[in-house]
Amino acid sequence: MTSDERTLLSLKSVEAGYGDLRVLRDVSMDVGEGELVALIGPNGAGKSTLFKVICGVIKPDSGRIYFMGRDITGLPPERICRMGIALVPEGRGLFPNLSVRDNLELGLYGIPRVPVRERLDFVYSIFPVLRERSRQRAGSLSGGEQQMLAVGRALMSAPRLLILDEPSSGLAPIVVDRLYESVRKLTDRMSIIIGEQNIKRPMSIAHRWYVIENGRIVMEGTAKRPTRDLRAAYFGAGAD
Repeated sequence: MTSDERTLLSLKSVEAGYGDLRVLRDVSMDVGEGELVALIGPNGAGKSTLFKVICGVIKPDSGRIYFMGRDITGLPPERICRMGIALVPEGRGLFPNLSVRDNLELGLYGIPRVPVRERLDFVYSIFPVLRERSRQRAGSLSGGEQQMLAVGRALMSAPRLLILDEPSSGLAPIVVDRLYESVRKLTDRMSIIIGEQNIKRPMSIAHRWYVIENGRIVMEGTAKRPTRDLRAAYFGAGAD
């Protein structure tokens, strides 16, 4: 766990779901300032639901969520976004018929008095290909370029916390390597949570990690803890 002085996000015994379906059960986790935290779990484990709860899309049934020391439990998504939390959803959520630049500028929706050119230049410095493709329709980009655009759109709001839900899904290994290298460089500006089914990718850059199964956090550790322990928890005892 991070010390209270450096904790940016803290979840305390959060439970949530959809109607009568309980998905998250007693979830507690912390993210520190400048930390990159991996949330590892199989499909259906509750990663996306957890991210939606953090961002206010789903209101928790119980428990509390604190961001920068403030209780944000149950606040509307637009207010949480303005406070500095940005989500890159699984599937990217781009507008395929709009240009790359238009998709990026949509990341500023509802955020007043923003230096648009400065924000664009920052995103282009992280993903130079987006500058080259700025007038191109988002739907005509490659899968890797679309993922970069989705991340870039989230970065336009200058978040304190960036959440990436399955960023490597459907991408070639070499593209994932490039994307992860770009994400790693962002930790001097913000904290990051990466949710993945894959263990190897996020573990290569994460400071700390959590394993989620059936809506519960079942294991946590730091980058210094042997990956073998994580594999044993994720795949079962004796996993290679």
